[in-house]
Parts: sequence; C-alpha cells; structure tokens
Amino acid sequence: MLATRAKHGSVIRFWIKNHIGFVAMDPKVKALVASVIKDAESGPLLAGVNKVFNVLRQHGLLRQQRLEPQLLGVHPMNRDGYGISGPDTHSLLNSIFSLGFDHTQVNGVCVEVDPSSDTDIVTFNERIVTEAMGMLPAIPSHNLLYATLSASHTNAGL
Repeated sequence: MLATRAKHGSVIRFWIKNHIGFVAMDPKVKALVASVIKDAESGPLLAGVNKVFNVLRQHGLLRQQRLEPQLLGVHPMNRDGYGISGPDTHSLLNSIFSLGFDHTQVNGVCVEVDPSSDTDIVTFNERIVTEAMGMLPAIPSHNLLYATLSASHTNAGL
C-alpha cells in the first residue's frame, strides 16, 4: 500500500483519472505536481500516475509500507463515491481462492485518516458496511487509520 503523509481535507486536491488524493504541500511542490499531471493527461495513464508518485515520493509526501488490512477503510472519493460492494468483494475473493494470491501484484494507494476529525470517512465506511448486509467487515472507528483509493476490494477481502 502506498500511503500519503498528508491528511484528508488538506490544501490541494489532485485528480489522477479515477482517484483523488488530498495532499497538503509546499506551493512549489504543488505547482510541480500540477505540471506533471497536466503533462500526463495526454499520455498513458500508468506512466502519468508513476510520474506523480515519483514527485510525491521525492518530496517526502508518499511512502511505501505494508499495512494491516483491519486498519484500512475506503475513501469516500473511491469510485466516485460508490466505494466498494460486498458481492464484488466476494467475487474477487473467489478468484483469489481459485488462482492464488500474490501480494506483489497488489498496488494499493491510501491516505492517512484521523478518525476523530475525518468523521466523513468513518461515516462513509459505516454506511457501505451496513449496505453490504454482512458481506463486508466492520472497521471500528478507532482502527480506521487509512482510507484506500485503490485495491479496496482486495483489502476488504483480506
């Protein structure tokens, strides 16, 4: 999982096609990221995402680490606010059981969450768990320390 150091609701919002991240950053870094995103809009998606990630990593705003699945919820901007579904998660789990699981193939991205102030994220996760009628695991708000922007179904299944 790649985790941004910034908190949800911070100064800058940037689009990387279907994923949105909230990152507080120096105005010079903000301008650089905006420039890289603009340049990437006309090229291949993955190359553009990697360029943005490299800039963020160079400025200490992105790190790679392994996280315990029970600490990750879903960000409200994931899939344009749809989040994840229980049936889709179980379908993915069936594929994983059939094909096998290779953690090196999971390229998750998430942001840090403060459950005491990011109540919209806590509420969003409570809603998708309720709507899933037992097909998604509940995450106690004090455990919700990260919110996923990608690999969310995989993480929920783990």
